[in-house]
Amino acid sequence: STGPQEHAYLEPQAMLAAWGPDGVVVRGSMQCPYYVVESLSAALDLPPGRCRVVQLPTGGGFGGKEEYPSLPAVHAALASRKTGRPVRIVFERREDMVSTTKRHPAAIRLRSHLDASGRIAALEVDARLDGGAFGGLSAYVLERLCLSAGGVYGIPNLRVRGAAYRTNRVPSGAFRGFGGPQAFFALERHMEHVAEVSGRDSLAFRAAHFAREGTPTATGAPYRTPVPLAGMARRIAEVSDYERKRREYGIGSGRGIGASFFFHGCGLPGRDEAVPAHEGVRLRRLPDGRVEILASCAELGQGSSTTLRKVAAAALGFPPDRIVHAYPDTSRVPDSGPTVASRTAMVVGRLVQEAAEEMRARWDEPGDLEVARRFAYPADRSWDPATRTGDAYLDYAWGANVVEVAVDPATCAVEVVGAWALYDIGRPLDLRIVRGQAEGGLAQSLGYAGMEVLEDDAGRLLQDTLTTYAIPTSEDLPRPWVRFIDDPTGAGPQGARGLGELTMVGGAPAFAAAVRQATGVAVDALPVTPEALLAAGFGAKKAPGSGGAG
Repeated sequence: STGPQEHAYLEPQAMLAAWGPDGVVVRGSMQCPYYVVESLSAALDLPPGRCRVVQLPTGGGFGGKEEYPSLPAVHAALASRKTGRPVRIVFERREDMVSTTKRHPAAIRLRSHLDASGRIAALEVDARLDGGAFGGLSAYVLERLCLSAGGVYGIPNLRVRGAAYRTNRVPSGAFRGFGGPQAFFALERHMEHVAEVSGRDSLAFRAAHFAREGTPTATGAPYRTPVPLAGMARRIAEVSDYERKRREYGIGSGRGIGASFFFHGCGLPGRDEAVPAHEGVRLRRLPDGRVEILASCAELGQGSSTTLRKVAAAALGFPPDRIVHAYPDTSRVPDSGPTVASRTAMVVGRLVQEAAEEMRARWDEPGDLEVARRFAYPADRSWDPATRTGDAYLDYAWGANVVEVAVDPATCAVEVVGAWALYDIGRPLDLRIVRGQAEGGLAQSLGYAGMEVLEDDAGRLLQDTLTTYAIPTSEDLPRPWVRFIDDPTGAGPQGARGLGELTMVGGAPAFAAAVRQATGVAVDALPVTPEALLAAGFGAKKAPGSGGAG
């Protein structure tokens, strides 16, 4: 089971709305400007062309500014229409935390069937999501979870059942990883458990089941590019000294090390990238010889604006300072699809590259020059939406994490003393950006694993500020070892794949495996708190009559 998680983005939800003769203009902190256009149009009974939405500088989203900003946007617009004045809504942090969506809590049950040689012949997964008070995006998160339920393994027979429930709790919604962290925590812990009870080495057991190019995915289509997991497992085990530490640290010794292996399906699932509403991108030559990228991708601090400018510059043969990419304004930019699903660099970046290549070939044409590109579903892929079979994703990014912990037997406090991360995201387009994404995502995952407690009493949050809700800081975690495989076989520009959500997925299961070795406790729930370890029997026991709380 896994608990909820707060996004803890830098600035809270904030919107400014103003009515005018041409309709309503809304500016604010958001991930998906065209989602806001759609909501304004529906709520205010206005044509989409009379709903102008402008993203302002946004200090992080992590999914929390995907669907939710439509609510304060509509509220501000309604108040502006009623008063005839511009209206600004800025949540205080407590208001933000008690009213916005959280990561879906999950309960997942797994059962493996082993053949005579000890290999997994079949796997059954039953997943249940707590959607909170409203349906929201629960169906889509559940789909992602189910598509990830078989993990990075080639299992001949896989049965996955999933359901999302409405409950009297805080609503759940989009969050970085989008069902992947819940699925991979459950499966990686299960693989560790099966290896343990069958007397097998955990790393060797998992490596024996790794998928390869051509192995069927959970939805039946094969992995169409090389799967680098075997090499990644060897390398990360070597740099972390995993095998020696795993042998030498005794069960319950207070020291442990754990590993995890995972993927993220890049882009929207199935044929959702090809929906008619997604217009793609445009490149426009400006009178001074610069080139402007017109796309609705939101810059959230993840570096998408820099990345797209570098892609266009490389294809045009220009320095990046000749490329312009402003925050999106729906009166000027096409709908490029939402800034979600690790799709911006791979999907939108590929369209930018193709448009730039065409513009370069046509550069000598006189007058105005504008080039448009729209996503076309690949001819060699297939997807049946009725049966959910075929190519679930355009591409996959791969990851391996190792985490080492020390657990204090007196306090049951868990200290992360080492963290290692290796990723295959195709070709990294900007090493500084991808390293920042990797370090931040791993920190967020380790916070989810061990310290971010979010409880409620009859639906009312008990941790409703950043004082009572603890997130990791640089004092809580060591600087991780992070590396990337340069493998330019991805579907994106220059062979890139998606990254942002991948880095959120693997930290928690590796942390849990390390805590399991350090304490001997069966770690099957997140977050792994000192209170949970003490309740499970780890830690010092007070002698009778010694006083103090037990």
